[in-house]
Amino acid sequence: MWRLAIVDDEAGVRRGLASLLDWESLGFETVGEAGDGEAALGLIAEREPDLVLLDIRMPGTDGIGVLRAMEGRAKRPRILVLTGHSDFSYAQSAINHGARGYLLKPVDEDELEAKVREIGAELEAERAIGEIVSVARSSERVARLARLLSRSIKPGAVASTFPEEDFEADFQVALVSRSLAGAGTGEESLETVTADFFSLLNCEIVPLDRHVALLFRDENGETLRRYLEQFHRRLSWLESRQGDKEGALGAVAALGPKARGVEGLLDSLRTAEGLAETLFFREDAPFVESEGPELPRPAAPAPDADYLIPFIEIYDTVRLDQAFTALDSALRNSALTPEESKNHCIALAMELRAKLMTKHPEKEICANPVNDLVNVILESRYLSGAIGAVRGYARGIAEEFSENVPGNHILKVIQYVRNNYARDLKLEFLGETFNCNSAYLGKRFREQTGETFNAYLDRIRIDAAKELLRTTDLKVYQVSKLVGYANIDYFFSKFRRHVGMTPRAFKTGAEGGEEGLPE
Repeated sequence: MWRLAIVDDEAGVRRGLASLLDWESLGFETVGEAGDGEAALGLIAEREPDLVLLDIRMPGTDGIGVLRAMEGRAKRPRILVLTGHSDFSYAQSAINHGARGYLLKPVDEDELEAKVREIGAELEAERAIGEIVSVARSSERVARLARLLSRSIKPGAVASTFPEEDFEADFQVALVSRSLAGAGTGEESLETVTADFFSLLNCEIVPLDRHVALLFRDENGETLRRYLEQFHRRLSWLESRQGDKEGALGAVAALGPKARGVEGLLDSLRTAEGLAETLFFREDAPFVESEGPELPRPAAPAPDADYLIPFIEIYDTVRLDQAFTALDSALRNSALTPEESKNHCIALAMELRAKLMTKHPEKEICANPVNDLVNVILESRYLSGAIGAVRGYARGIAEEFSENVPGNHILKVIQYVRNNYARDLKLEFLGETFNCNSAYLGKRFREQTGETFNAYLDRIRIDAAKELLRTTDLKVYQVSKLVGYANIDYFFSKFRRHVGMTPRAFKTGAEGGEEGLPE
């Protein structure tokens, strides 16, 4: 049985949590309760629970204090934080200090059970891995190799530690991620699947904490790449049999360069360890390897909540998607770790919700999806999953705004115009499309946007024309047609009125790296 501890300053809440689920059927037994942070730390040290339900607000040492006190400990339990609706900033801090997730009070029985089952499965998997690693390390050779790879053996002591070993060979190290590659292996361990697949190569399997290390000796580099690609396909097939719905399997392994001798082996390992940190950002390949010196990465700014809010308010899903594409690019090209990237996504969602609630107190923005969102982001194997979760959340809020805002037709008209500005758009056509009187639609459009429909349409078209002139080799007459102006003279007139110069002058300035000066 796994061990459970319940920490809350209200005795009634502790009793409620203890009786809320059939803990025994879930594989847990309650080993103690605590009413404050100091007592919780003592309980954790004495009983060593595997799971702690921890209230975030308590007198004295609060939940954050408990999490901080346990940072750096070799053995620490999984922690689910209990928080109120107004404590999202505390919840974010808890996540940053190692909490496994958080639940809103009053705790939903089904949600708690789902999280407990998930954690129980993880604990079982770790136990199985621990048993496998224990058996593997009973082999003296594998144990010594594990010590060498963990740097417990210094290069100078290798000869005495491996007296029978000749390290005068070309080594190449690959690290296979347990969290990524092991998701679909079912009842078989990742070590077993890996050893079976690479059995025809001169390869030794060494279990490590976060990875399974593959030590290739005197193997052709192209052969290794083909095997790693085929291994990825094998893992993808195994995962599909498990019914995993998260998405396609991305990169699962990091391959270091080929190098000679003990020092070469350790150099290959160091490179593979650095590459393994980038797997979270690589859904586009079966594995990653070193490709020469890393080029400087552009410092693209990441869109923030203030940038996203206007698009949510007018239900501009096109600009929202563009913003999240920019966020994806910014995080991929940043120096953030996978954990820091996930925390950035969580912070963005929380800031977005908080600012929208402050700006629109009349709106009812559901709190529970944020709770679900945090857990989805934390469990995302790749960056695309984390970005997609926040994008879906933002679009969901935009839907709520669109459904509940008076003059909803105007928001839909704005979105339609942004997506179809190249068409011959008239208020009469839009009135028929959205089932309302065109004169009334024009009046409401001006009330809500502050400008007439035709002025708004011209502005959108000219902005699009500027972008095409700046970024393509299209002729001016081609741009005119693409943005909805069939008459080139009319386009010139509109462009000069909005920009202060002709389209040709603007394009010439853009090609020269300058916007140009108004004529």
